[in-house]
Amino acid sequence: MKRKNADEWKKLFQEHKDSGLSAAEFCEKNNLNPKYFSVKKRRLGKSSSLFVQAKLPKTSITNISMTWEGICLDFSSKTDPDIIAKLMKALVA
Repeated sequence: MKRKNADEWKKLFQEHKDSGLSAAEFCEKNNLNPKYFSVKKRRLGKSSSLFVQAKLPKTSITNISMTWEGICLDFSSKTDPDIIAKLMKALVA
């Protein structure tokens, strides 16, 4: 049996999380030793980053709203920021 590298273990840990199975069930299904799985998860977890990846819903639409002196402007999130900046400068002038 080939030894797993850190990335392969992390992928397994994510699969376990996504599966909704207990660790014992997941290990049995994937022919893994539950004690080794637990130890490996704890050890690799200590060395992992403190940052987590944020996931945005795929259906969300982000708009930019700007209100200035009673005027409300709405922009698509795809609007070029340079255009918004030029408009803001023109409004202030």
